[in-house]
Amino acid sequence: MVRPTLLRWMSRKKSNTYVNCSSFTADGMVVTGWQKLFTSEPNAVYVGDITYLPTTYDHWPYLNVWIDLFSRSVVGSKVDIHMEKSLVVDSLSQAVHKRRPGKGLIIHSDRGGLV
Repeated sequence: MVRPTLLRWMSRKKSNTYVNCSSFTADGMVVTGWQKLFTSEPNAVYVGDITYLPTTYDHWPYLNVWIDLFSRSVVGSKVDIHMEKSLVVDSLSQAVHKRRPGKGLIIHSDRGGLV
């Protein structure tokens, strides 16, 4: 199952300064620093982010989106009223289930408020 693996990857994330970025490969390797991510094939690098959606209601829903860096298309997304790990794990699971990336997938995030 993908979910336990993703939770394990997320728990390995090391604390860095806010200006550094962190990326994870499918085998759990952590890449940190100022590396630029490039890809010449689809399903090699997914980039994600979380944002809130302003509404007129009392709560602020959160949106997590994963984009394939090569095609610039949304491969997974989820909206929820809380910003917890399940928001990221569920949307990333959706992306992996939908696109079936091969070994070596790099998952990149800007390390926003969740992690």
